[in-house]
Amino acid sequence: MRWDETELGRPRIVLSRRNLLTLLAKLDGHPPDSACTIGGHDGGRDYEVKAETDEVHYSGRPAPGPMIEATEEYLATLRPRRKDIIADVPAV
Repeated sequence: MRWDETELGRPRIVLSRRNLLTLLAKLDGHPPDSACTIGGHDGGRDYEVKAETDEVHYSGRPAPGPMIEATEEYLATLRPRRKDIIADVPAV
């Protein structure tokens, strides 16, 4: 995980696949009392990335729009095999 900037100078945090899998594991309760957060220090900055379930994240907000079609199609192939990981992802 690292702190970065876009071409337009906006802050960006870059996550590896390992970082993303760590956050997913924490969302799934491993460890059970996880804060669902990973942190880092880069370029003199301390920062955190926090994950939330869709239920928490979209509470009181409009539902998210559609994903890119190829992403939705891929998630649909995972749905039968990995219901535990993608239970919060709306069906296509």
